Amino acid sequence: MESAGAALSAVARTPLVAVFVAAAIVPHVSVGSFADALAAAVLIAALNAVLPPLVAALRLPFTLLLGFVLVLVLDALMLLLASHISTRTIRVDSFGWALLASIVIAAAMLVLEVIFGVDDDDTYSLRVIRRIARWRTGRARPSISRNTIPG
Repeated sequence: MESAGAALSAVARTPLVAVFVAAAIVPHVSVGSFADALAAAVLIAALNAVLPPLVAALRLPFTLLLGFVLVLVLDALMLLLASHISTRTIRVDSFGWALLASIVIAAAMLVLEVIFGVDDDDTYSLRVIRRIARWRTGRARPSISRNTIPG
């Protein structure tokens, strides 16, 4: 079982490494130093925390069809915005390069999350299902003195 600090470290380093990967692969996208990549990752994470929930709240009629493309375009716009806010940390020359970089970042994040084991929602869901199954079969009875919250 990983400690909370190790899990946080994996969550923090994933976007940082993904920004470096995109800068290494995509032409016309560059990152200065480790500190610049860290600042870009933090800036992108902050924008990512605000903008996608706003888009999701709009409840577009073709969300399933256009959702993936919309998220990629939003990621590209966030890269451009991060580039314009702080030109020292990350530089992206055009929307096309930002779109390509957002595709590379999404792919790198997917691979890195698998490698680092960042997304443990499946493990949590499995524990909840097992707890419910034990409770329904009578092997575990909830009571006031027993913690029945899964996890």
